[in-house]
Amino acid sequence: YWKDSANQRELMVRTVSGSGFVDNSDGEIDPNFDYNTPGAKYGEDQEFDETKDFGAGQTFDNNTEFAEGQEFDEDVNFTGQNIQFKGSKFENAETFGAGADFHGTQDFTGANTFGSDTVFTGEQDFGSAKQTFGAGTQFKGVADFADDQEFAAETRFAPGQIFGSGKDYNFDGAGMEFGSG
Repeated sequence: YWKDSANQRELMVRTVSGSGFVDNSDGEIDPNFDYNTPGAKYGEDQEFDETKDFGAGQTFDNNTEFAEGQEFDEDVNFTGQNIQFKGSKFENAETFGAGADFHGTQDFTGANTFGSDTVFTGEQDFGSAKQTFGAGTQFKGVADFADDQEFAAETRFAPGQIFGSGKDYNFDGAGMEFGSG
C-alpha cells in the first residue's frame, strides 16, 4: 500500500518468475534455445533457415521468414506484417497479418483470417471452410474455395481460376480482377 494526503491506495504489482516468457525480439537467439518454449517472441526480420518445433503462443514479428516445409502444430501469433511461408502446414486455424506471402502449396486447417495484401503463389485448397481474405489479396495460383466464400475489394485471381459449379461465391468487393493474379 501507499498513502497520499487524501487516502490510502493499493498498488498492484505483477511478479513474473519461472521460465515462461522468452523475448528474442532483439534478433539474437541463443544457440541452445528451446524453440518449443511457450510464449516466446521473435523480432523483426527473423529468418529461420531450418524447420523448428515452435511452442504455443509464440509471436512472430514483421518480415519473419520460415524454412520451407515448416509445420505449426501449436496455435501461434502471425500478426506481424510481411511474414513469408514456403509450403507450410498449419494444424490450427490462424490469423495472418497484412502482406503475408505464401510460396508454394500450403496446408491450412479450418477458417483462417488473412490480412490485406496477402499473396498466394501456388495452388491452394480452401474448400473445407470459408476463409476471411483482406483487401488486395492476390491468388497467383488457382485455388479451391468453400461454398459461400466472400472476397474483399481489390482481390486478384490467377489466370485459369475456376469457380466450381453448385457453389455460391460473393464477388461484391470493388476492383476485383480475374485472370491477373
